[in-house]
Amino acid sequence: MNFQAHRKPSGRFKVLAILLALTPSLTLGTLMTLAAWEHNPQGEFFDTITGEIHLVSLGSIFFSWFVVATLAAVMLILIASTVVYGIR
Repeated sequence: MNFQAHRKPSGRFKVLAILLALTPSLTLGTLMTLAAWEHNPQGEFFDTITGEIHLVSLGSIFFSWFVVATLAAVMLILIASTVVYGIR
């Protein structure tokens, strides 16, 4: 098998890889933030009496899930591209 026939990933592949990493990460971050918003008995994310929204707490939930999911997706994409294109 001729491994030299494999080309390097093109720019379109890199954009697709970024979209494949960010789309599920944004979705997971949004869903986890929504779950935190709906299950808020202690008033940590918003106060039911005053209506105050605590953006720092909501942002920490979103970004923690977003970062973890993005790192996991990037690792999967790197492993898949290594399998397909080989180690160089």
